[in-house]
Amino acid sequence: MTDLGLFGSSVSTARLADKEKMQLVLDQMAQDPLSRQGPNSVREGILFDTGIKLTREYTRNAMHLQDPTGAASREPTAKKVHKAQLVAIGPHHEWSADGHNKMSALGFPIWGIHFLRSIHNITIERGWAQLRIKWVDNMKAFWEGGASLYHPEILREYNLVMWLWPKLLQQELNNWHEHQNMHKIRFDKEKKLPSRDSLNTFMAEYPKYHGEWCLQPIDRETIKQLMDVLGGEDLLQFIPEEALHQAQEIYKMIGAPNLTKIVFWCHMTNRISCT
Repeated sequence: MTDLGLFGSSVSTARLADKEKMQLVLDQMAQDPLSRQGPNSVREGILFDTGIKLTREYTRNAMHLQDPTGAASREPTAKKVHKAQLVAIGPHHEWSADGHNKMSALGFPIWGIHFLRSIHNITIERGWAQLRIKWVDNMKAFWEGGASLYHPEILREYNLVMWLWPKLLQQELNNWHEHQNMHKIRFDKEKKLPSRDSLNTFMAEYPKYHGEWCLQPIDRETIKQLMDVLGGEDLLQFIPEEALHQAQEIYKMIGAPNLTKIVFWCHMTNRISCT
């Protein structure tokens, strides 16, 4: 694998300069202002963003050096006892769905679906807990940290935020979703479901685990017609059509910068200065 430039975490950690390694860790920690993510999550974030693997030991030590109180403040989610065993004969055996209102304070409730069979919606509730701890609370902190930079009573500012913020939320939610799906589940001989690999692998290689593909075919055109009856694309739009075009033009005026949660309010400041 070294011929392809692919190295394990020990080699990558040893080869990188101290400043480079520390910056990788700092960049991930900057995306987690509430210090909810542990060393494993930070390592996976670095791998997801850069393709670089660092050892857990280095990551843990670097995090402790930069934020000594972070580990003590994290919620002990890994120690929670889950009393129900989950069972599935394969992908999409049964879906569990539920709403999540933690983002409602910002005007964006979330509805989620998980495809594993779940008793009393346990699966989706576990997913919400991880979403809240590792994503929702941080996004709320980023919002509240810069909300004073714009004035919702000014219609143009309000419309631009209502256009940019959902884009950012969806983008970051997609990243979180991909991150979760690539997370390698630790081996557990007591589990009835597969372990020691990622959800992406289980989905792609389900026959290897004696699974069956349970997703049922549907008429997509019928679904589209039902969505049109309910309101179509307008259901996913938070501002009027005219304001949407104005927001897109303003975004182009400031160079259509790459949208990240760290610089979101910087974009808003630039927008205010050009109106």
